[in-house]
Amino acid sequence: GTEWENVGPEGLSEAEADYTSLAFSPSGLPCLAYVNYASACKVTVMKYDSTMVGIKEPDHLKASLYPNPVNSSVTIDLTGVPDICSIQLTDIQGILKYENQCVDKIIKLDVENYPGGIYLVKLKTAESVSVQKFLKN
Repeated sequence: GTEWENVGPEGLSEAEADYTSLAFSPSGLPCLAYVNYASACKVTVMKYDSTMVGIKEPDHLKASLYPNPVNSSVTIDLTGVPDICSIQLTDIQGILKYENQCVDKIIKLDVENYPGGIYLVKLKTAESVSVQKFLKN
């Protein structure tokens, strides 16, 4: 996408960081590598144990995504999610594939023509954000 959102604590790096690289482990954990100017331009690698980077994900924003992995369509079950929310679907590079207000409680998205890979479903309310992922075969 074209917008960045801050995640994790302020002060992730002690100084300017360049040449950032984001990768995901086979289990889906994000890893960040960057040149850290505070440590004589040595490379720093950080591995996070949560896709929310340490932020407790609110239970009331948990959607059910199925099937996972997906072949042709994914169902997003928003039963129990507050009525006032928006939903975004992006690929792992942040390219927006779908965006809408959460009007229906069951959303079925056709992803048959999407390339294989990891996709992120972001639910947003005025108070919180939840991100879940699924794999497209």
